Amino acid sequence: MSHETEIINYILYSEAEHNVLPLSSLCHNGCVFCSHKNIGPADYLYRFYDYKRQLSEVIEHIDFLDPSKKVFIGESATKIFEGEPFLFRGIIEVLRAVRRQVKKAAISITTSGGFIPAAFFEIAEEIAPLEINFSLNSYNESVRDKIVLDGKTKEAFENFEKLCAAGSDVKLSVSLMALNASMTPADILLEDIGKIRRMTNLSVVKIYLPRFSGAQFHNFFADYGEFERYCRTVKSSLEGINDNALTTPVILEPAPPDFDGGDILIHSVLPGSKAALKNVAPKDKIKAVNGEAPLSKTHAYRMITASKKAPAVTVEPAGGASSREIIFSGYNREKDGACGIVFTADIPGETIEKLIGINKKLENLDKKGIVATTRLSADYMRNILEKFNITSLSAAAFENFRFGGNIDCVGLLTLEDIRVNMRSDANKKFRAGDINAIVLSSLMFDHLGRDLNGENIADFNRAAGFAVFIS
Repeated sequence: MSHETEIINYILYSEAEHNVLPLSSLCHNGCVFCSHKNIGPADYLYRFYDYKRQLSEVIEHIDFLDPSKKVFIGESATKIFEGEPFLFRGIIEVLRAVRRQVKKAAISITTSGGFIPAAFFEIAEEIAPLEINFSLNSYNESVRDKIVLDGKTKEAFENFEKLCAAGSDVKLSVSLMALNASMTPADILLEDIGKIRRMTNLSVVKIYLPRFSGAQFHNFFADYGEFERYCRTVKSSLEGINDNALTTPVILEPAPPDFDGGDILIHSVLPGSKAALKNVAPKDKIKAVNGEAPLSKTHAYRMITASKKAPAVTVEPAGGASSREIIFSGYNREKDGACGIVFTADIPGETIEKLIGINKKLENLDKKGIVATTRLSADYMRNILEKFNITSLSAAAFENFRFGGNIDCVGLLTLEDIRVNMRSDANKKFRAGDINAIVLSSLMFDHLGRDLNGENIADFNRAAGFAVFIS
């Protein structure tokens, strides 16, 4: 497959399978924390970073989108890198063309905000409903000037405030960066959250904890201990931040998934939502969705949002009162989502089902296996294996050598990382033959079975010498 054919394959997959319309738009390259800085010209991934699309091609490809579903612009569903969508020449024409094809579903746009043209606000009502994921990064002028070097802080703040005042046609979420104690101290983050919560039309505030490759890590932290101390400070400063159900929820990411004793706990509730009107509250437990017990928080979310009729959600109040079934009548999947119930991310239900199935296969063969995970999720995975009585598998925290630094997301592990970890002292049992199988996350691979180095799982399997499962 030629280089260009390969890229077009990924673009078509993004459009047809994920309803993501890649623009491969330019980027101002001004974010000091940008993950694109990890990719060099000799890197396999650089070919995807360097590809740019023409307006005519983008317009033509709108026909590949599913007109019944939400369309995503400015997000990456594959290895295709997305920059700032409002730097794409012809973005207004693209948005109008999308709305002609997609009559009712929302158009979701991720933007850093400083390059939104006046023309966008002029057509916002025409192309509504819109969902804007606003990467504000900081709501403090001096801080943003230091961490986003686009010279557009004034414009970003003005555009954010315009969107907050745009009314119900625009659903707005905002994200802030937590980088280190000198650039983004916890007290500044709290001030930003307070200012943002005084704005209207906001659904959620996300705080992103720092994740840097080895190439960047020491630009921000002296060592891993300093990084962990900063994360603890940020987390402790946000304790109780969502206790008031009438304020915009705040979510910290990435964070170790909350096991919560195996309960499906609600993180927060969007003010004015269907759930809020039914007095659903943070820390309430979800016992069932449409009569079925969810396996995880992510499973519960997907069960609600997949409902073809009014979802029936059984809720046990945090105070310990009797469970009640709530029927969210008048439900509109595109508009209502999870009815205003906010969950922290954890393991999908289908992944748990796959692990249960793999466990049965290993039991029948009288073999043992490990689940490759990372420091971030290892304890959570151990709890999941115990909860579902998955006794033939154990969780192993694998180190990311490909990117290094404090990158500890399982989706960024590569097959070479797996090999190196398997040769380490931590996996002596595997080399001794006491463990006969490994479970890799599907997040490591694209739809062609390739990892971030371009290596195919099929080639790895042929040379492995042990059983390999994908969960």
